[in-house]
Amino acid sequence: MRRLDNHRPNMPVKNIRAILSALSKSVKSLTRCCYHEYVLPLQDRVRSTLGSMTNVKLRELKKEILSRIFEAMEGLLQREKSEAEVAQITETFQLAMGLCFVFAYAQRLSSTLYEICDRKSLFKWVEENKLLEILFGPKSYPQLIKQAIDILKFICLENVLTVNHLAII
Repeated sequence: MRRLDNHRPNMPVKNIRAILSALSKSVKSLTRCCYHEYVLPLQDRVRSTLGSMTNVKLRELKKEILSRIFEAMEGLLQREKSEAEVAQITETFQLAMGLCFVFAYAQRLSSTLYEICDRKSLFKWVEENKLLEILFGPKSYPQLIKQAIDILKFICLENVLTVNHLAII
C-alpha cells in the first residue's frame, strides 16, 4: 500500500495486475475488517497510480493488462457493493483511463487535431458526454485535472464557457 501511495517510481503495472488478480480470487476469504482497511482503498490508489503514469508509459501499456486490472477491481468491489455501484465505479475508472490514453496520444497530435476537427462538433461531444463533470468532478484526481486543462482552454478560446461550466469546476 505504501508503494502505491508513494508511486515514485510507479509500481510496474504488471505487478499491480498480479496483486489485484490474486486479491480478487481470494476476496471472499478476507475478513470484513481486512477488506475495508486494505481492499476498498485500493481502487483510489490504483487509479491515482495509473493516472500518474507518463504519456510515454501510457502509450506502451498493453490493453490486455489494463483489461485484467479492470476485471480484478470489479471482482474485488463485488463483495460488498451493489451491481449498480460496481458498474458505476468501473465505468468511471475505465473512462478516466481512456481519457488518459486520449491525452497521451493527443499530445502528439494536438495541433493537427485542433486544425482538422470541426470545433462545434468537438464542443458538442464534450457537452453530450459530460466531459467536464468527469474531468473536474468529485471523482477526479490531480493527474487527470492537470491534463484536462487543454480542454478547458479550448472551451475558453471558443467563447462557449458558461456559469454552469464554472460551477462544475
